[in-house]
Amino acid sequence: MKLVTKIFKRNDWYITSNYGWRICPFHGKEFHPGVDYGTNIQKWPLYAIEDGYVQLIHYGSKGYGNYVWVRYPRLNISVFHAHLDKICVKNKQKVNTETIIGYTGKTGNATGIHLHLGMTKIGSNTWLNPHDYDYDLESNKEINNSNKIIYIVKKGDSLWNIAKKYYKDGRKYTKIAEKNNIKKPYTIYPNQKLIIP
Repeated sequence: MKLVTKIFKRNDWYITSNYGWRICPFHGKEFHPGVDYGTNIQKWPLYAIEDGYVQLIHYGSKGYGNYVWVRYPRLNISVFHAHLDKICVKNKQKVNTETIIGYTGKTGNATGIHLHLGMTKIGSNTWLNPHDYDYDLESNKEINNSNKIIYIVKKGDSLWNIAKKYYKDGRKYTKIAEKNNIKKPYTIYPNQKLIIP
């Protein structure tokens, strides 16, 4: 399931601008760090993907306008929703699949009602293409067409004992931390997904 389908709880959206280099009506040639999804000129509600919390909200009349960052520790991603007409959550609020984050709009630099959707890994400033991310409702695994090990953190786990499990050497926990953009003090959470390099 596409991430945007999970967010809208419907699949009649359409892409108005892809991730990557484009000609922007406001700025000319630029890198577009997300995907714009049209909503048939309607203000659709946006739902949280799963259990997580609101990382940041911002109200503005320029740039991305009104926007919300939501962090999902188990998936190890932060999701950016921009140009919102209305924001329905507060900073640090816990969210779940029934939580409405806000409604699509055209605040900031926008030519029409849509959702600008962006995504990063937690702890990283590198934008990822959210349209390449598939949310599997049953297994909750990222489908990334790689052979890398995906480890779901269990209660009481530490990076040290996870490293010992895969490398027989706990000192390699820094290798796992680096791969997953986990900074000191190397905090991990139950159900968080780790890529084992």
